[in-house]
Amino acid sequence: MKSIICFVFWISLISGIKAQHLFYKTLDLEANEAVYQLVEYKGRFFVSITTVCNFTNECATVMEIDDQANIIWSKNLPFLDVSSKTMLIENDTITVTGNNLHNDKFVLHQMNIDGGDSLSTYFIEHPTIKFTNMFVQSINRYNNNFVLAGAGRRNDSVSSLLYIVRPKGMLDSLIITETTKFISLIWDAYIGRDGLYTAFYYLDEYTYKINYRKVVKYDSNFNTVWSYTSDSLIRNESYIKGCELLDGRIAFVYGHPKLSSGLNSVRCVNLDSTISWQYDWKSTATWKRKIRRLKVLRNGDILGSGEYAATVGSFRVDGSGFMFRLDSDGKLLWEHAYVEVAPDGEDKGGNLWDFQELSDGSILAVGFVWNKDWDLLFIRTGADGCIIQNNCYEVSVLTETTIPEYIEDMIIIPNPGFDQINISLSDDMALPIRYELNSISGQRIEIGNHSGGSTLTISASKLDAGMYFITLMVRAAKIWTGKWVKE
Repeated sequence: MKSIICFVFWISLISGIKAQHLFYKTLDLEANEAVYQLVEYKGRFFVSITTVCNFTNECATVMEIDDQANIIWSKNLPFLDVSSKTMLIENDTITVTGNNLHNDKFVLHQMNIDGGDSLSTYFIEHPTIKFTNMFVQSINRYNNNFVLAGAGRRNDSVSSLLYIVRPKGMLDSLIITETTKFISLIWDAYIGRDGLYTAFYYLDEYTYKINYRKVVKYDSNFNTVWSYTSDSLIRNESYIKGCELLDGRIAFVYGHPKLSSGLNSVRCVNLDSTISWQYDWKSTATWKRKIRRLKVLRNGDILGSGEYAATVGSFRVDGSGFMFRLDSDGKLLWEHAYVEVAPDGEDKGGNLWDFQELSDGSILAVGFVWNKDWDLLFIRTGADGCIIQNNCYEVSVLTETTIPEYIEDMIIIPNPGFDQINISLSDDMALPIRYELNSISGQRIEIGNHSGGSTLTISASKLDAGMYFITLMVRAAKIWTGKWVKE
């Protein structure tokens, strides 16, 4: 049995873009599940999902959804699990790769794009060189072959691995690229604009003491033609996901210089392997920015997604999905966390693992939220990361009582005014609501509650002339902020 919770927001955009349907949706498949990857192909959308089969084994599900996250078809794959970039679509065929149940082989499975019918399944291993604890992270098509990138353990070492697989599933070659005693893994890979295979390495020689990241470009014979090796941080737990800027520079996730265990940074390197810039969030012990994906948008900006934690006023966000946008020079344009509140008043927790920029500039993102277990999460925002355009904060709190249809109807009268602030509410609005009156400098002037009636009235007779802001909340959720001027 599936259950769906939808928070749907209709907005009208300016600049000639038609009205679009923005939303926050969760889907419960009655198991731990998370959307790892979102792929757009010929205007259609496909997601790969990690879940649990038979109550014990990690396995996968592939779905086609529409741009409103409605399911068109779904197919369970109980013989493999997936990771964050292990699905590839070309020639109307879906190719999914993952680990087998014993983690000693990679699996390559092909499906029909219309309904997910199975076409072929191949188990990928070398005839003599065997590994345990295998972990595949990405699949790309390169020189007409599939390249499966990941890692495996052999004896007392861990190696980064490239399995080159022919189109019919036969292993062409195995390339062992980097070997360490502790961690060696290709976290991300893509084919760059220069036609080179670009791989992003997480390397740790010994329990975080010699911990660094590496980016390598390979030619068609997998010879190294360019590389960048970072400095070593004592503790760097960042997952190195990367992207190529329009001018060829490479941006990737890196450890924060002061709080690298939970707070990531974004580093950009030039083609001469020098650092172009690095964006570091404020070093605060209670903050968390774990980045799971970086991509370059059509205009050259960088969009990222992942997990957010911070204390916002009196409300603590311990870990929820977020997105952020940087320009190509490393300036933060915006960041937004999408927080669902649990019945105990705390955030439920979650993550955004992937996203796509749509043709109208809006963003479709996927991940999970915690509802007793992991549930699928789908959101669609405007190009500015907002779901509600006139109620857009760094932290957007979403609950079952967040009813956005009311927001468009709420107005302050008279405005400008003198001795009284009147806010017109919908008769169907969930009550009680809490309000805060703040000065233009952010000073809190009054806090109160409203439990009945279609008009909220606040006395303003003792206020000085000037501009004020009124914020309305249901539980911990900010649902509206209005501006009022006293004459």
